[in-house]
Amino acid sequence: MSKRRAVILSVVLEGRSQVETARKYRVSGSSMSRWLARYSAEGDSALAARSRRPRASPTAISDGLVELAVNLRSELECQGWVR
Repeated sequence: MSKRRAVILSVVLEGRSQVETARKYRVSGSSMSRWLARYSAEGDSALAARSRRPRASPTAISDGLVELAVNLRSELECQGWVR
């Protein structure tokens, strides 16, 4: 059983307090609240692990700029400037 499942079941099914459960499983209060809110909104599917990948990357290079760089590099290779 995963730690997240044990924490949620301890609070929801066994009726323990969030503070008591957080101490027992060494989980922060904010994580407890977030997990319980997801569980109440989504049910058992909330117990699955989630990706930590960010939704957006503000420093990512745009597709147009990548295409421009690739074209420029191929032109320079044709002219003998790049190996």
